[in-house]
Amino acid sequence: MHWVVYQHKSFNEVLDTIRAFLSEFRSEAVLIRAKPDLFDKENVEELVGKMISDDKDVWVKSDMPTMAEARGKVIFIQKSSFKLGIPLLDTDSKGDYEVTHIADKENKIVKHLTQASGDCGVDDIVLSYSSGTGIGTLLGMFPTPKKVAEKINPWLDQYLRQFSSDHTRACFGVIAMDFPGIDLIQTVIKLNDW
Repeated sequence: MHWVVYQHKSFNEVLDTIRAFLSEFRSEAVLIRAKPDLFDKENVEELVGKMISDDKDVWVKSDMPTMAEARGKVIFIQKSSFKLGIPLLDTDSKGDYEVTHIADKENKIVKHLTQASGDCGVDDIVLSYSSGTGIGTLLGMFPTPKKVAEKINPWLDQYLRQFSSDHTRACFGVIAMDFPGIDLIQTVIKLNDW
């Protein structure tokens, strides 16, 4: 489920897809944040725990793995109602994904990345979003996630480049994005080189 929308996939199917990816690309790691929603919420953590109990390629510890420990693994991230995995520091507030004006979204991203920079280095995963949608909002231009990404991603690329060009040591945690292109991906990778 994504909120109330059925995705026509079971959790086991999702895990199988991720495992197939990781078996091909052993240097990668995949982060999963499960959010119990709607029916049977109180049993989700136990059910997931049973599905992954003997899997050595799944990380459910609350301590932060090194990249060497994370490679090739599914890494669970805690949500307030799901306590398997690494604790999450989420910089976004409720409704920050709603985009009515691109400039407002840019300002929110700067605010969240500034917060993330201050929170980095703790034992939690820090998560910010550059993604968003105007679908379902009452004001603005009603941009789809793809339209938001077409405007935000080039801007975000330029914003992040300032940290690599002046050799500033920057830590932003995880930046969730929609439709990132190769330039933006390379910029993020270069930030990790410092």
